[in-house]
Amino acid sequence: MQDLFPFINNIFRVLVAGLCGILIGISTQRQGHSPIFWLHPLFAVGASGLMIVATIHPMGNPGLMAAGVAIGVGLICAGIILRTPKLAAGIRSAVAIWMSAIAGLLIGESLFLEGAVIAILAYFILALSPGETS
Repeated sequence: MQDLFPFINNIFRVLVAGLCGILIGISTQRQGHSPIFWLHPLFAVGASGLMIVATIHPMGNPGLMAAGVAIGVGLICAGIILRTPKLAAGIRSAVAIWMSAIAGLLIGESLFLEGAVIAILAYFILALSPGETS
């Protein structure tokens, strides 16, 4: 039974990260700003999974994993900004994806409250912000 608890805990972390990513994606999808809603939960779940591996592996380093995720997500966000016709829409999508990955990293490190607060704040900031102007 003791071997089952860490497994259930890890699955719970991934599910919570996915829900936080969905919450952030909903805020961008609702106003029609981001056609890439499904990327938000994927980034959150992926970042959470990588952080879980870094924390449970004997040679894992959560700090290096977080840095690697930050660099990878930053490169993808730069591509989104450059490929989006409207600059404001590209920046909005990139920031939303960035926030999803940050929430996933926090939840993967078992910082549930911090990850949830990041997701909720991102949801309200994105949902209440005005539309694109450029």
